[in-house]
Amino acid sequence: FPPRRSSDLTEKVIYLAFVREFFDDDGDGEGDFLGFVDKMDYIAKLGVTTIWLMPLSEGPTTHGYATTGAFSIEGDYGDSSQLELLTETAKAFGMETMMDFVANHTSDRHPFFQTAIQSAPSSPIRDWYSFNPDGTYRFAFGFEGLPDNNQNNAMVRQTLLQEVNWFMDRGLENVRCDIAGFTPPSFWRAVRRQVKARAPNAVMLAEELPPQAEYFDHAFDLAYDAQTFWATRDAFAVNGSFDSVSGNLENATRFVSQAQSERARNSVRQNDVLFMRYIDNQNEDRFLLDEPARIFGV
Repeated sequence: FPPRRSSDLTEKVIYLAFVREFFDDDGDGEGDFLGFVDKMDYIAKLGVTTIWLMPLSEGPTTHGYATTGAFSIEGDYGDSSQLELLTETAKAFGMETMMDFVANHTSDRHPFFQTAIQSAPSSPIRDWYSFNPDGTYRFAFGFEGLPDNNQNNAMVRQTLLQEVNWFMDRGLENVRCDIAGFTPPSFWRAVRRQVKARAPNAVMLAEELPPQAEYFDHAFDLAYDAQTFWATRDAFAVNGSFDSVSGNLENATRFVSQAQSERARNSVRQNDVLFMRYIDNQNEDRFLLDEPARIFGV
């Protein structure tokens, strides 16, 4: 396998890796780090340059976006030495790895939050989270189990930066930033300074829909091209006619052209940031829905 590592963002091919669902090495019914190592040649043969690993920290959910310990490894996946083996194996195949960094919130079971919610309003630990004047706390979307961190608190910022360092110490190089628009741009600029000091060619990918200009000023390198994803999906799986493949391609061309126009109206221009085009991610329905899957026999 020839080395594929490149600092040119336009050449990167990113593979979203949900370790739990990939390959089970130890027979416990859950995917794990060693299972991923076993199948690294398969990933390499796909032409992948960067493996984006969904959250790896300990937590009560299957997906990992609700941590109970930043400096920890999900026990179902393995341990830190096995994670290091995974990143080293990826490098041996010419691939990079990308951590999934959740800075906005923790699980409500996190010991910091349990301490904060039981503390007096004047307690310093209370300021680690975003509480309202009436004593309620803010949380991500409609999920009460995901209380918001207070990234304006100096100790919170330092802890989050140390978390990035902890995973980079184990071989992860790039950073995908979960719901980035919920966190102040100044925080992401601090993350970028730290990441780039360690890995000058590292990439920071923002989950921010739509992308806002202030987040790409000395912060992020890549933005989601959600408009093109939605348009392509609609063309093939929602609004497209499946009478013929050529009809689908015509629909796709039309919808993607419309997506480009919609994206141009966003606050980030094409020449300000590189957009990552994708066909699936962990937050969307699978691209091949029931109808196209039936017709194309996949």
